[in-house]
Amino acid sequence: MLPGLRTQLDALIEKRDRFQHDLQALSDQQLRYRPAPDAWSFAEVAQHLLRVEQEVAKAARKPGVERRGHRRSAREWIGFGAFQSIVHLNIRIKIPREVAGRVSPADNPDMKVLWSEWAKVHEDLAVYLEPLREESLHEMAFRHPIMGPTPARGVLSFLHRHFDHHMRQVGRIRRSAGFPAA
Repeated sequence: MLPGLRTQLDALIEKRDRFQHDLQALSDQQLRYRPAPDAWSFAEVAQHLLRVEQEVAKAARKPGVERRGHRRSAREWIGFGAFQSIVHLNIRIKIPREVAGRVSPADNPDMKVLWSEWAKVHEDLAVYLEPLREESLHEMAFRHPIMGPTPARGVLSFLHRHFDHHMRQVGRIRRSAGFPAA
């Protein structure tokens, strides 16, 4: 695997491991606490992160997809800029309806299954990234519903930004007025 990709993947795995460690230290009441009826719990945030990574890994490894020659349209460039700003500024955004059914969390995820599946996703990402060479980093890995085609070189940076965005959400949940003490 290219050294830069290995470094980014290892950093993503380390983030997941720290998140897992932090969540395993919580009581079940804390893990499943929602600050509002329409808000997510820590468990639901974790499942959403897993499902997004699953979808990205699946799309990147899907056979029979033409990966060359994909360029963002003007609308997709605007979407790319808007998405980057939203993530950077920590603005809340709804899941695009095109993917909502695949990346929205279940109400009460089984955390043991979730952690096992997440480790498998990172193995799948490694399988996808391993054969990539510098000349193939510009090829499309997946099509984001807002940003359009995302090249292989952008997969891990997207996943890092997405993860970090939701860690700010985790901070808001922890700081909410009704968060259980134990």
